Amino acid sequence: VNRGWIGPIERVGLGALASALVFAGGLWLHRRYGPTYSAYGAVGAGLAGGYATLVAAAALYGLVSDLGALAIAAGIAAIGLATSLRWGSELVAGIGLVGATLIPMMVLFEEDLSPLGTGFAGIVFAATATVAVSRRWPALLAAGFLASLPQIAILVKDGVVTDWDRVVLAALFSALYVAAAAGFHWVGEADGLPTLSATIVMVAGVLAGATGAALFSGDDRGWAILAAALAFAVPAAALFPRIADRDLSALLGAVALALGAVGLAILLTGPSLALAWAAEAAVLAWLAQRIDEPRYSIAALVYLGAAAIDAIVEAPLSDLYEPVGDPAAGALGPLAVALGAAVVAAYSRAWSAAPAERGFFAYFDPLIASFSRAHGLWRTLSGWLASLAAVYAASLGVLALAQWLDDSSVQLGFERGHVAV
Repeated sequence: VNRGWIGPIERVGLGALASALVFAGGLWLHRRYGPTYSAYGAVGAGLAGGYATLVAAAALYGLVSDLGALAIAAGIAAIGLATSLRWGSELVAGIGLVGATLIPMMVLFEEDLSPLGTGFAGIVFAATATVAVSRRWPALLAAGFLASLPQIAILVKDGVVTDWDRVVLAALFSALYVAAAAGFHWVGEADGLPTLSATIVMVAGVLAGATGAALFSGDDRGWAILAAALAFAVPAAALFPRIADRDLSALLGAVALALGAVGLAILLTGPSLALAWAAEAAVLAWLAQRIDEPRYSIAALVYLGAAAIDAIVEAPLSDLYEPVGDPAAGALGPLAVALGAAVVAAYSRAWSAAPAERGFFAYFDPLIASFSRAHGLWRTLSGWLASLAAVYAASLGVLALAQWLDDSSVQLGFERGHVAV
């Protein structure tokens, strides 16, 4: 090296030759002695050495362009995938596919991640998910997911407003994650929604919401997050009729509701937000009884609580004791809460006996069971909230009417209205 006899090209060539020899040795060992640890170790070392050589050639010496590096990484991944499928080895598949997924981060470490490299990582993740689902290899699916997620997250974080190539890529990644989670759920032998599928779905929801928040501004940000909520609500509704998919449908619906709440909060201000959240609570309470799904009733109470908090923020209790220009302007929020709480109370009824939760939701089975048994308590609390909110809205209306009738003095009109209240 000091004399210049072994330059970058020779070093890369030696690395490639060593990796190929070790990989070929593993193939020979497997053919000669069967599935031994030495055969798997040699093939794994050959694949890893191939990726290390590629990183050196592209990132360290600049001998390969970014596009060429991705093409070579795809070739190494294809060789590893073919070997893993032939041998039925999850470890070999993981080294080949996850290594290819990480190539954009390793090759472009000194530069910003590009949509091209991240798109390549998405394609490799799609292949990884396909193999993991078809062979029922959860570790491979988890590893591919963890290898691809930081890349799309960094790409979204470094983007600018309405950077559409990043928006499209993030949407595709979210769709791939949901599809992989659903596929793994469908081929699983255990009852209920697997924890891995549930985790991937929730992270996909966070990615969709973060994309809307990072790559849009103003009202467009709220509309983008609402569009993401709709994208999760559609499969939730489509999967609900199947009993086996009820848990997956419930989780997709929960993600859609969370994104919808955030989108509405961005788009609406003042009593309009309380009105939207209270209406959502009423619809969810009706839907929960209609389809006999107590988990949606929990979401209804969450929306109702959010609507009540927003109503108090927009029309604080001090409006009853201090003159304000237009007390009626804040009465719409409490009125909406009163109507929404009345509907929630009306539909807080006994639930039919349901089997114990399975899979991911088994962790929440005691909570859901306790909630279902306490339907009378939720009915009482919702009824009291409806009554108090109605009284508060009526009180603000009385103050506004008194001030309007006696427009000569705001203070005098407020005092007379206060006596009436």
